[in-house]
Amino acid sequence: MTSLVERSSSDELTRHDYTWAPLALALSSLALLAVGLVGLATADAGMSATGLFLYALVGFGSAPLMLRGHKGGDLLSLSPPLGLAFALLLGTLLVTTGTWTIGPVVFWVLVSGSTCVHLAVLTRGLIGARPRYVPLHSTRHLRRAEGRVSLRGDSRVERRRRLLTPITGTTAVALLLCLASAFAIRHLDPGWGGLLAAISPAWYVGLALLAAAIVVGQRRGSVYAGVPVVGLQLALSLTPAIVYDDPRFPWTAKQVGVVSYILLHGSVNPKIDISQAWPGFFSGVAWLCKVSDLTSPMGVARWWPAVIDLAILLVFRQLASEVLRDPRRAWLAGALLVVGNVIVDEDYFSPQSAGYLLAIAMFALVFRQRDDESRMSPARWVLLFMFSIAAALSHQLTPYMVSGALIVLVIFGRVRTRWAPAITLAPALAWAVVHFSYVTQYFSLNKVGDVAQNLLTPGAARGGPAQGVLVQVNKYFVGGDALLIGLIAVAVLFRYRTSLHVAIALCAASGGALIVANSYGNEADFRVVLFALPWLAILAADCEPVSRRLSGLFWSLVLPVLLAAYLVADMGLDYAYAERPGDIVALQEFEWHAVPGSTLIVIGGDSPLYVTGRYNLVQEESYPYVQGFTTSSEHSAAVSYKQFMSFLDVDNARSYRSYYVLIGQEPAAYVAVYNIATLEQYKAFSAQFATSSEWRVVLRTGTDELYRLVGS
Repeated sequence: MTSLVERSSSDELTRHDYTWAPLALALSSLALLAVGLVGLATADAGMSATGLFLYALVGFGSAPLMLRGHKGGDLLSLSPPLGLAFALLLGTLLVTTGTWTIGPVVFWVLVSGSTCVHLAVLTRGLIGARPRYVPLHSTRHLRRAEGRVSLRGDSRVERRRRLLTPITGTTAVALLLCLASAFAIRHLDPGWGGLLAAISPAWYVGLALLAAAIVVGQRRGSVYAGVPVVGLQLALSLTPAIVYDDPRFPWTAKQVGVVSYILLHGSVNPKIDISQAWPGFFSGVAWLCKVSDLTSPMGVARWWPAVIDLAILLVFRQLASEVLRDPRRAWLAGALLVVGNVIVDEDYFSPQSAGYLLAIAMFALVFRQRDDESRMSPARWVLLFMFSIAAALSHQLTPYMVSGALIVLVIFGRVRTRWAPAITLAPALAWAVVHFSYVTQYFSLNKVGDVAQNLLTPGAARGGPAQGVLVQVNKYFVGGDALLIGLIAVAVLFRYRTSLHVAIALCAASGGALIVANSYGNEADFRVVLFALPWLAILAADCEPVSRRLSGLFWSLVLPVLLAAYLVADMGLDYAYAERPGDIVALQEFEWHAVPGSTLIVIGGDSPLYVTGRYNLVQEESYPYVQGFTTSSEHSAAVSYKQFMSFLDVDNARSYRSYYVLIGQEPAAYVAVYNIATLEQYKAFSAQFATSSEWRVVLRTGTDELYRLVGS
């Protein structure tokens, strides 16, 4: 493989055009629509949601692109973000204009129009594929000529066809091993070991085979390079969704609650919280839930990472292909993005995940090489405006991170229009002005320039005892995974030092301005790494050892190391974070039945909070002081319990507020792993509620206990 500095737009590798994409997308869209319709007819909400949600992403997105004549990689990669943008924009329009009731009508009108497009594409493709009858004698001389001049070419084709079976076959077997291992432990209660301890060794064998197939595929064509990367992404993102019955991370719950609120009321109330002030993501998902007859988006949240991760990988491959001009290296960059993505904000059910997909899509739309056509086509203009507005309505930070990188590309002349940063900034600034009260709450001029404070993460900012060894190890793997990719990228930059390499490096660094401006909830450094990763992956993929053999050896060592670090960083603390089967049940019991103004106190930390459409009527908080408030050596469960009861009486609240307490396995694991209290201390403290006459059991599951304060 040649390096980036040696490639040009005339490289034959850039002409791989995915001619099968229109037919495949049309066929899959119609199949998904059929699944959704069957689900509606049989009252199977899971089936209808699967079909209609995926149709909205694939079918709505691909139909207008097909009408504009898009084919190949553009069509394959831009369809999901366009479909998502449609959902976010239309959902926001419905909930903010009071027209929520006509949402299903709008949906089926769009379905009718897009289905006509897919049927036309499918019909034209099938008719065009039929061979016309040609007399045998009229082609005899052509076949003789082919026999004389095409022997070498035919042998090369045959050799590639023979290589197709080992690479795709290995990928299929490896993916089957991973998914079968996941299905074998469905309904997993992570207990004290988590997914990595519970899953079969066959799962690890499958991942190793996928990593090997990626390395081997780099020596072949684009298809061979891409198949195992897609397989690895699916294996890593589908496994948790299969294994756990609910969304894996507890912080997903609040997102579910906001969507549930919209489903319940058909509107948003920006006065409640910042999520309802930026309703794009929540209203779009709620709209699709309504037409799918889903009463709760919990199942959508469970499978969301698998869908959004694949969409991000496809559109990122398009961006990497534009930059690297080599589809094989583009897929290698995609593999680095997969194993380097240890920042969970990117793919869990949240506005950030949707904004991340739209951000990479915007980069792919406007990036150009110096010898590419500089003019933006009308279709690209429309897509850029749609993606910008959808991102601005959904997430407070994404438009500014995108604009920073676009400004760098404008300076280096690597964009199709110099107006790109203005287009991404204008909707975000306008929406921020409308909701300026939240801007003043979350942005302080006092933090501008305070880099040391803005760098703090929640873990670094947490007071109390030193964190446990496992937490420290997890942090090292999180940082080490991103650091290794960054070091390879820096090595590539210093080796070539072209203007394009410098531009990509500065795009990665542009997000660092956030650390200067704001801490963003003590997560600024996480966001900086998240938005730097795509550019770092592209730079690192341009790493070229002195020979092809050394290149294979280099990546055969680096990819497994990154994959192992990813597993520890992403899943190593599942037993402290993953939701238990009883968590959601207990929260729903409280939120649906507690009187307005009631307060739920989760004993421990990081348990899911706010999951239903009534979340705005109650209060929920965590109480980690299992050992009590003081550092006295006279700690006992009884003393800690008395301190807890005095905490409830601070404002004489007991006379007018109903109190509930939630005790669970997940919050217990959290306080243990963060060295706040031992499991024995947690159990002793929890026993005080079971034996006290002041509390009555409301609900008891296999992992949780819900108590209510008697007489409140």
